[in-house]
Amino acid sequence: IKEFLQTNIPKLHIRERLMKQVNSFCLAWNKVRKELPSLTTLSLDLKFASVEMTEYQPLAYFIPMKEGNGVCSIAVSTYLAKLQNDFIEISWKKLTKSEQLKIQVPILKLQDSQMISFKNQLTHVIFSHCKYSLKAGHGADVTYDFVALEKHILDRFVRGKPLINYAFPGMSYRNDVIEAMTFRKIRTTIEQSSITQQEKDDILNVVHASQCLQECIDVVNVSLGFVQYGQWKPNTMLKRFLSSLKMGGKLPKIIEDRCEMKHIISLWRVLNVEQARQITKGKEDSFPSVNIVFKEELDKDQLQLLTTNLGHYDIDQFLDVFYEFIVTHVKNCKENEADEMLVDSYLEVCDYFKLEVIAGFEGRFPPEFSMKHVTSIWKH
Repeated sequence: IKEFLQTNIPKLHIRERLMKQVNSFCLAWNKVRKELPSLTTLSLDLKFASVEMTEYQPLAYFIPMKEGNGVCSIAVSTYLAKLQNDFIEISWKKLTKSEQLKIQVPILKLQDSQMISFKNQLTHVIFSHCKYSLKAGHGADVTYDFVALEKHILDRFVRGKPLINYAFPGMSYRNDVIEAMTFRKIRTTIEQSSITQQEKDDILNVVHASQCLQECIDVVNVSLGFVQYGQWKPNTMLKRFLSSLKMGGKLPKIIEDRCEMKHIISLWRVLNVEQARQITKGKEDSFPSVNIVFKEELDKDQLQLLTTNLGHYDIDQFLDVFYEFIVTHVKNCKENEADEMLVDSYLEVCDYFKLEVIAGFEGRFPPEFSMKHVTSIWKH
């Protein structure tokens, strides 16, 4: 794996980040490898328990597969996810005497903030709930407020953490489906229109209630790859289209029954923007595939200017359109495009790729903003 990264990843900062992740995996594997054959959810050959993982092991060990060497990466991820789930379940029942609200997050979308990690914080928490007193001839007398300590640990490390759904998908979709050219092809062959606000609210309510946001996104992403090559009428029900792909029933009934082919891009936006909102609220990166040069933070004056200007637009439309602009176009931009004027770049994309122009944007959006500010503008 080390040789592969050195040969195929020319950018030093990316290579160092990947090597850090490799070393973390090796550390985790070497600590728990002897426990892994006991996993009932995965069949791991006993021979793997004797493998010491290092950066000099073959690349195959680091690519998740359900057979061969790749089963090792699935095994350690499953083990750690199950460990967190068991800890949360036991802690909740023992400490609160009640059932926990079962919030689940797919393992492929897990964020750092959703994992239990003490990171040298536990000692500080313990010390904050102990009292020292000195008595002549007796030395230090240390007492602990165990009730407050228990509550503090529960609130800080357990409460709000989700259970991890560690099922790895049996299929994957190509990332190159989510490209500006794909959306241009779809808009050219099938006239698109937006889902109404009421339908958006209804769809998100059902998706949140059934905790299937990521599953819905996966199905819609796969569907987009087929839509661009088909000849479907705008009013064809999405349910009929999914049935033709042998994917009927993969989306909640409300989506399949209400959405038509003319809503496919709008549906993609609704689901993905909602997920990006959640990730942003968790203080994680909503756009991991976008180069860091397009993530420059706004200064105080820029924030004030943006806040004043955003009052002229439909914010929901702004968020939807700019999200598509970022993940289908900006992610492919070169570093030397970071200083280009945002207004000009956005309007060029609208003109060529048939992305709609936000009402009132042209001639009103401040020219002070460049492409390097685009993700910060969306997050604001």
